[in-house]
Amino acid sequence: MPWVHPSGCRDAIVVRKGCDALVVVACKRSRCVPCSKVRGRRLAREAVEAFGEEAHVKLLTLTMPNIPWDDRAAALAGQKAVRKVMRSLKATKAIVVAEITPGRDGKMHLHWHVVGVWDWVPQRAISALAVKHKLGPICDVRLIRGDKGRVLAYVSKYVCKAQGRPIAMKGIRRWSWVGWTPSKTPVKPCVCGQECGQLWRESLATIENYNPKVLAKLAEDGKLHWSAD
Repeated sequence: MPWVHPSGCRDAIVVRKGCDALVVVACKRSRCVPCSKVRGRRLAREAVEAFGEEAHVKLLTLTMPNIPWDDRAAALAGQKAVRKVMRSLKATKAIVVAEITPGRDGKMHLHWHVVGVWDWVPQRAISALAVKHKLGPICDVRLIRGDKGRVLAYVSKYVCKAQGRPIAMKGIRRWSWVGWTPSKTPVKPCVCGQECGQLWRESLATIENYNPKVLAKLAEDGKLHWSAD
């Protein structure tokens, strides 16, 4: 029987603890469908925490001119430009999510979806700000009415898509916060269940590289653990 992470990730990575315990963690790669869904749920939790009590939340979409798939400098400049637009709008908090699609010219078509809180500004003024910061003039802004959860789900679906990570997006987070920091995840105790105080050591191997009989014996001895992440 194949060993599969509870999330469904089949490229799960085994991490070795100094106390001889093994922990299986999801690969968290952007091309992995189960891991992409986990990231989407995480984003949804953060968004509910950030915007749950806010009354005037807006959805803004900014479109960059198409760039080569390997032009990381342009993608990074675009992300920084979006953050500059948010500062110009004096957004008290916002989340920026990248949507990556192929353009008609074969290049990378990059949208930046922003959910945030700022005083209302006409669309033409935001378009001028986008051009000032070297983004495209095409933008769309609207006030979120009714259930904010639907809009947050709409934005988070771009994180859930297992699109892979183009070279241009290497090192650039698919989503980032402006003016707000999510609550820190509590420190988890050692998976061995004891105060061993040992550090983690990457074994640099996926679950498929391990002999199933060895994994079965470790599980029987209580030394194989599955991370919930």
